[in-house]
Amino acid sequence: MKLVKSLPQNLQEQVKLQKQLVHFYSQPSLNEVKFFATLLKACIDNSLIEVENFQFVQGKQKLQLLDIFFQAGNWFCHAYNLDLKKWYVLRLDKFEAVRVLPTETKIMNKEPLTANLQKYEENYYQVPYSCLLTENGEQKVKYNSYPIMNIVHDAGKIYLQGKYNREELHYLVDYLISLGSDVQVLQPSELKKNYLTKLKQIMKKY
Repeated sequence: MKLVKSLPQNLQEQVKLQKQLVHFYSQPSLNEVKFFATLLKACIDNSLIEVENFQFVQGKQKLQLLDIFFQAGNWFCHAYNLDLKKWYVLRLDKFEAVRVLPTETKIMNKEPLTANLQKYEENYYQVPYSCLLTENGEQKVKYNSYPIMNIVHDAGKIYLQGKYNREELHYLVDYLISLGSDVQVLQPSELKKNYLTKLKQIMKKY
């Protein structure tokens, strides 16, 4: 407000008019995150936490959080499981219990933790895929994409490229289905087959 008041009167009126006419609607969080403050502090402080989260692992697990991010209406985190030495992308609203543990256990600081995730992803996501996008499809992907996806322009065509792990193939199929007619799966055949199977399941409902 102080900055606006320092402007000439005509510019102040322009700013007021723009505030009346220009609106930005952000996407709301679809689910409440009970332990958001605790998880955020643990991420910032690089603390070790014990959680109950049954998305992938049953029972209590010790996690170290690399980051927290918001996508498609939900909060997520990159979490490193110290016991399994494995990375997961977890939804924060699925955490049923969170407890910060004493710093007796030796854990990685942020720099080697980031390098560990990058190395893990290189080994975990090994099956390359390629899809053809329309211009509208490109906009959809830019609005809601994942770090392991890339948009490539080549010879006047738009491609969505990346790699996936077979354990998460169904997630990729669901994502491509959400793009509707703005995507065409090119390769591999495994992805095309699962994509067509999903389409047939949808068609059977009509």
